[in-house]
Amino acid sequence: MESIKSSEIKRLSLFFHQGTQAYVYHDKKNAYKLYKCNNKMTAMFNTMDIDYQLERLSRINLNSYVTPKFKITDDRGFLAGYGMDYIKAKTLNRLSLRVNASKFIDDLKRLEEDTYKISEEKYILRDKNDRNVLYNEELGFKLIDLDYGTFLDKKTNDDIYRRNIKFIKDIIKSSVYGVSLFDKIATYDTELAFCLYNNESLTDFIEYYESETKREKTLIKDIRKKSCDLIITKDYYGH
Repeated sequence: MESIKSSEIKRLSLFFHQGTQAYVYHDKKNAYKLYKCNNKMTAMFNTMDIDYQLERLSRINLNSYVTPKFKITDDRGFLAGYGMDYIKAKTLNRLSLRVNASKFIDDLKRLEEDTYKISEEKYILRDKNDRNVLYNEELGFKLIDLDYGTFLDKKTNDDIYRRNIKFIKDIIKSSVYGVSLFDKIATYDTELAFCLYNNESLTDFIEYYESETKREKTLIKDIRKKSCDLIITKDYYGH
């Protein structure tokens, strides 16, 4: 896995975003994630498995997952971040309500397939943040910031897939329904409860409402409107 110097990135690219743990730059081709590290944290990164993890992730090539392309090092050669493809799409927390629901379902099915494949690589998602999921109708879903996940070689593929698919379904559900991950649905009909919580498929709960609206071209806003009939009790963590 190739590496470039962090000083080159700041000189040749544009500042893009400041997150909790990192700064992000881009040059319209690549995005560059630079960790917010002092000398102590930088040294700690290089004694951990992050270097190995980035290397292993870089060998995974899936449409829905934006994996690292190269490492970024500081002037001393310590790991400072990594580069990945720059994706021009909105984060899922800014999902357009005018997205076609049928197209959204097709993209979800492709995301499901890719999630099974990345689970076969023993990788598990850990950073449950809908800003790490990008989406538009042309590209479909793109998951970024994979460095916060981990590889669990001792777990079975099916176990990892179940955990990953629940992880993603929670994020999708919050965006489609406008329900916070930390809200609890207090009352709901039996079919909705089954679709949201009991099925492993990501698409079931959307297909259910698509059939309920009885419209040829259902939009995400139609699904969101239908879900407003639910009574939401906030400030209570629920699954």
